[in-house]
Amino acid sequence: MPKTKKEWLTDIAEAYKDAREAIPFGKFSLGRPLKEDELFHLAPQVCFKFRGIKASEKRKNEIVEGTLASYIATMDGGEGGNILKESPMFGFCFCYLAAHYVADLLEDEKVAAIMDYCVERVETLESLISDNV
Repeated sequence: MPKTKKEWLTDIAEAYKDAREAIPFGKFSLGRPLKEDELFHLAPQVCFKFRGIKASEKRKNEIVEGTLASYIATMDGGEGGNILKESPMFGFCFCYLAAHYVADLLEDEKVAAIMDYCVERVETLESLISDNV
């Protein structure tokens, strides 16, 4: 797991790129490619992959449900909801970090600090994501 906020920025960019690779494969489950603004749905699965989480299906479902519930609550008026609506990248970032929180890998204060760091360094995050597209 990343130790510093800078390492988290790089980790989030790698996770986002990993999720983005699934866009063309949406046609098999959705009948169409995924849209970039739908990648937040994949954040918990990328968290499982990157952290080697081998929990039961029940526990994985609890993590996914908790992550998406947090996303919806934030979108529906929580602090930071506007940035999630405006940016697929930050929607994914939020859900990726929330999945770590729900999986008991991060404390809520750490999630907030990392998210703030990402927002403050949006250009760096975008650059890391766009490298080697």
